[in-house]
Amino acid sequence: MVTPERGPVRVVLVDDHEMVIEGLKAMLSAFRSRVRVVGEAVGAETAMSVIDGLAPDIVLCDVRMQG
Repeated sequence: MVTPERGPVRVVLVDDHEMVIEGLKAMLSAFRSRVRVVGEAVGAETAMSVIDGLAPDIVLCDVRMQG
C-alpha cells in the first residue's frame, strides 16, 4: 500500500530558557527535511497562545517550568 507523502513534522519548542530552545533548534536542524520548527515560546505564559495559533504536530516542552 502506498501512502501519500506528508511534509515535515511541525514542531513548537517551549522552555523557560532561551538557550535551551536555541540548542534544540540547532540539534533539529540536522533533520530539516523531516522536522520543521514552526514556533517557540519562552515560558508557560505564552506557550498556549503560540500552540493554539500554530496548531503544530508536536510540542517539545520543559515539564519543570515555572507557571
